[in-house]
Amino acid sequence: MYERVKAVTIKGSVAPQLKNLQVVSFDSVWKEVYIGANRKDSFTAVCPNNVENSTKVAVQYKTKNKENVKISCAKWCPLENCTILVLGCQYGIQVFDWDGSNLIFEYSFEENGLNSDEKQVLGPHAKGVAAIGSSYIAIGLHTGDILLLRVDVDEEAYVCTVVDRYRNHVHYITDLASSNTTAGRILASADNDGLISVWKEEDGSLSLMNKIQDWVGFPVTTLSIWNRYKEGLIIAGYGSGHIRMFNVETGNIVCEITAHCGWITGMDLASGSGLLLTCSEDSYVRVWQLSSTKGPLAEHWYSHPIYDSLLTGAKFLDPNGSAFCVSSFDSTEIQIYQM
Repeated sequence: MYERVKAVTIKGSVAPQLKNLQVVSFDSVWKEVYIGANRKDSFTAVCPNNVENSTKVAVQYKTKNKENVKISCAKWCPLENCTILVLGCQYGIQVFDWDGSNLIFEYSFEENGLNSDEKQVLGPHAKGVAAIGSSYIAIGLHTGDILLLRVDVDEEAYVCTVVDRYRNHVHYITDLASSNTTAGRILASADNDGLISVWKEEDGSLSLMNKIQDWVGFPVTTLSIWNRYKEGLIIAGYGSGHIRMFNVETGNIVCEITAHCGWITGMDLASGSGLLLTCSEDSYVRVWQLSSTKGPLAEHWYSHPIYDSLLTGAKFLDPNGSAFCVSSFDSTEIQIYQM
């Protein structure tokens, strides 16, 4: 089973945010892989492996005449012709090339009329980022809107444009997930009230397929989509510690797991093996085996406590799930576990 093999140090400690851990790879064997997390106005990342000329990523969210920037989401988005880094904060969204060396696009909440009001406790922020297809990126907003961007690469530079904003949530978005399934290019969005919306992307436009209502009163904290189960499987982690799985097309629940005794703060899916990784406020990291054949849809596979740590994110380090990493609040170390 998994054993702790090492810890890598990033510049700056980790902020207490859900899913505050990101991973990206630039080769097929997942050796040139980067692990990153954010704190205050900065996103930093390192390569945990011995790779020649590897890059140390350090990106600061800078905006004119604004102070005390706090990054609310960060995500690497692999597209057809490039990999980009998306950062969101209380003032807007910035899109960089993967290592943050060039700012590609900036979206200001204030300039686009997305200020907060007295009903919004958290104020403006972006939360949840997902790449859709070869050129599109969806970003969740505090208003319940989903901002859809298109990113192209011409001979000289990146070209990033706003396609549209889509609204089906009354409460602020907490996470987004996307995948190509037999039903098409699917995007799932979830909010602080527990509502999940299922969208389909066609010809650069999102159309609403289904709504999955909540019935227990907890927010959805994490989302994933597994495309190897029938029409597709939406996997949602909740503030109650539950994992629930829904059919993409019908919205019917097909599995429920009492997974943790605290908020689920991180989730990742190994697409090659069907392993599901979760971590929680209860300081446990757990691995579940999903199956598309006869028998149980999900089985508990591995569990390990990380003592004296408030876990903020967990990510696999390859598509088969043979290794994973875990981040914790106020720590500069990312723990790595391997089979």
